[in-house]
Amino acid sequence: MLCLLDRRPYLPSQDVFGHLHDFASDQYGSRFIQEQLTEASEEEIKEIHAELSVKSLLTLMLDVFGNYVVQKLFDFGTQSQRSGLVAAMKNHVLELALDTYGCRVLQKAIECATPDEHSLLVEEISSDAMTCVTDTNGNHVIQRLLQFVQPTRLTFLPDFREGILILATHPYGCRVLQRCLEYLPEEETSLFVDGLQKECESLVENQFGNYVIQFVLTSHGSSARDRSRIVQAMCPNFLRLARHKYASNVCEKALLAANTDDKQLIIDELLKEGDKGFPMIGLLMRDQYGNYVVQTAMDVVGGEQRERLMHTIYAVAQRLLRSRAASGKNLAAREFCIFRFCTSLNGLTFGREAHSRKATG
Repeated sequence: MLCLLDRRPYLPSQDVFGHLHDFASDQYGSRFIQEQLTEASEEEIKEIHAELSVKSLLTLMLDVFGNYVVQKLFDFGTQSQRSGLVAAMKNHVLELALDTYGCRVLQKAIECATPDEHSLLVEEISSDAMTCVTDTNGNHVIQRLLQFVQPTRLTFLPDFREGILILATHPYGCRVLQRCLEYLPEEETSLFVDGLQKECESLVENQFGNYVIQFVLTSHGSSARDRSRIVQAMCPNFLRLARHKYASNVCEKALLAANTDDKQLIIDELLKEGDKGFPMIGLLMRDQYGNYVVQTAMDVVGGEQRERLMHTIYAVAQRLLRSRAASGKNLAAREFCIFRFCTSLNGLTFGREAHSRKATG
């Protein structure tokens, strides 16, 4: 057998035959075979497939160096040869999906497989799809299935809809859920949005779930109806959510995505009066997260909505000025910025009292 430690770059490719498995499992041998495959003839590629048994292929798929060789065989083989590689995965799909190296080969197989082969791959993994979603390697396989496989063949989708809260609040699951919303047709995504709408309040406050809701609001693939459903689900608690670390980001996206009617619902919520007739928006102006939501609202609303909002903000800001002046305190930086922005838009000027004070954070 040729010594792999020789590392001879001029080694004739014919000398590799008979020792393919050993070469492919070696760092330098793997690289050599990959380079040779780019220029190999059809007969040479056919000979490689003939030499590698199913057992050898499976071992290479799970190998730190061998997996790259198998991926190259998918790239440079015929459809019949690719089908042979997919067939070698039979009864081992889950093992490959959860393996650091095997998941890469499986993703390549999904890209190259026929629709019928897709069904066979999904069939093996379907009952353990939720396990794959929460796995550091398996989640990439599920994302690739969502991208390349026809939705009617994805038999695990009902499980995803049933476990939508688990998916949305998981660091890997939230990514998979976003791919569902990205690649599936509207009739399927609307079913997912049904679940997201029911859990909307808890999801927008979750460090992972908030990204899923933001995706619905910002994705070009989301329907206007689905975006509106999410915005309306947030409206009853918009003031509280706007002051939350994660939810405040979603509130800004909701304002940007909302149609005119939904914006009206949000503005009505922002302008509600609290104790002693003080507008609730004053709480947001002074909040470390809420003040950004107020600024976004000022950017996106127009017409009568804008006039109402600006008038209220200006009245609140003046009230804050008087209150701070009476107590000898300065305006917080976030309050001062909103007040300054509001007054400049309305052609108003700061009073002498406002000029005499510096904003402090």
